[in-house]
Amino acid sequence: MIYLFFRSFAHSLISLSDETFFPGRCAQIIANGKPIGIMGVLHPEVVNNFELNLPCAVLELDIEEFL
Repeated sequence: MIYLFFRSFAHSLISLSDETFFPGRCAQIIANGKPIGIMGVLHPEVVNNFELNLPCAVLELDIEEFL
């Protein structure tokens, strides 16, 4: 479903370095030339700090750009 939604927008992913995420596993989401979100795999220390049992991935989108 996300694919169908994004298909109508010019979009790309740009590698991002953020201590919250596992090195090399984070990207900024760009749509129509503007950053609209971030996605990646959480760093193991972050997972442990939240007392999670399994590795976790995160997706954050600013949907106002599409309204």
